[in-house]
Amino acid sequence: MVGELIEREFGVMLSLSSVGRLLRRLGLSPQRPLFRAYQQDPEAVERWRREQYPTIRAEAEAAGAVIYFGDEASVRSDFHSGTTRRATRFWPTRIPWRRSAAVMRGAP
Repeated sequence: MVGELIEREFGVMLSLSSVGRLLRRLGLSPQRPLFRAYQQDPEAVERWRREQYPTIRAEAEAAGAVIYFGDEASVRSDFHSGTTRRATRFWPTRIPWRRSAAVMRGAP
């Protein structure tokens, strides 16, 4: 889009990498949104840390147990994350394949 604007306004055709370098020199960079749990209530988290977690920790210590905090991440074969730039006259070719997914759980 920016390259097309430069070509239309100034009659100069720039390669995609040249447009990227020009934007970078102007202080611009590709951006992606951060993925955060929008449902998270910071006050409720702090209340849990202050009121409930000490009890859980004390019970674990009394039992000789270790507390692990787990995390989960999922990936799908058809998920696309990132920033791409491409002229609209070039449409991507979609090759059909069977979608697959993997769920990973872990604790440090």
